[in-house]
Amino acid sequence: MEKILAVSFPPITSYSHHATCLSIISCNDKYLPWFFSNYIQLIASADLDLPTSLDFYVGTAPWLAINSYSLLNCPFLIRETLPRNINDRKDIVDIFIDCIDNGFYIYTEVEGFYIKPYAAYQSFEFMHPIFIYGYNKEKKFFYTADFFVNGIFKFEKCSFEDIKKGYEEIPGYNWGIELYKYNGDVEVALNKELIIGSLEDYLHSKRSSPRYRCDLTFGLLEEKIYGVDTLKRIQTEIQMQKEGEYIIDYRVLPVLLDHKKFMRIMIQNLMQQKIIQQCTSLSDTFLGIEDKVTVVRNMYLRYFITKNKLLLNEIESRFSTFVGMEESAMESLIKQLLK
Repeated sequence: MEKILAVSFPPITSYSHHATCLSIISCNDKYLPWFFSNYIQLIASADLDLPTSLDFYVGTAPWLAINSYSLLNCPFLIRETLPRNINDRKDIVDIFIDCIDNGFYIYTEVEGFYIKPYAAYQSFEFMHPIFIYGYNKEKKFFYTADFFVNGIFKFEKCSFEDIKKGYEEIPGYNWGIELYKYNGDVEVALNKELIIGSLEDYLHSKRSSPRYRCDLTFGLLEEKIYGVDTLKRIQTEIQMQKEGEYIIDYRVLPVLLDHKKFMRIMIQNLMQQKIIQQCTSLSDTFLGIEDKVTVVRNMYLRYFITKNKLLLNEIESRFSTFVGMEESAMESLIKQLLK
């Protein structure tokens, strides 16, 4: 017997909670208005002594003490939880199968050391959330997704035995099992006002939480930066790395590239829907920004391998160029939306 819940490869893969959420909801185009209305803003730590933690701002989950958590804030997902020690009462493999049979996707932490698709398998400890969306009882494997090798989000098959071992090796005090069911009855309209406001917040580095009615963050967001200021922090980090004082958070550039890809997709869709006028120069500009960030990402990967500091000079120059291009393009986009 086999059961596979519907999934699609997500348009954003830089963090597992975004990739998981979008894998579930992007099987049809109903999600696009919510997606375009909620993925414009970026957030990062203001403290250079802390990791950058650059991420999309999709509303805040203050009780989790994190920047953003799309799985909690997505209207297309119904959420349930199970305690981590639920396997004291029943085999975890059977629990996961029951959940999938009831239409629930599974998101929970496992230890990659025990699970074959992971680069960490039998090599080093790697505790990380995994997404489980199906199973095959005859062949005894789950259908899963995660950053298994080289930080690339992929769909893979993981044996029942490996998943069970990987789950059981996680300390009991860790968060439990999150279950998500797709709610196709929800209708979400494109929020043009939120898009304009988020673009303005991004351009002027303003805190966006009041737009999401998520301002009860108990001071959590007071030490955060937004939008263009996140790019300025990365520019500072590049300079500090040139001087040998810093190591850039490796997750920054994949997030940036996902953001520029998102902006290009959104603008193309807004033109198709005639929400903004057809403007080849504007779409070409955002495509050019995406291409420039792709080059910067690839150059930084080369630097990471070679440690050739001359590459940092080129990265710094290219980064500054795209920042200026983006600010101008964002202003043009806002003007188009206000017409």
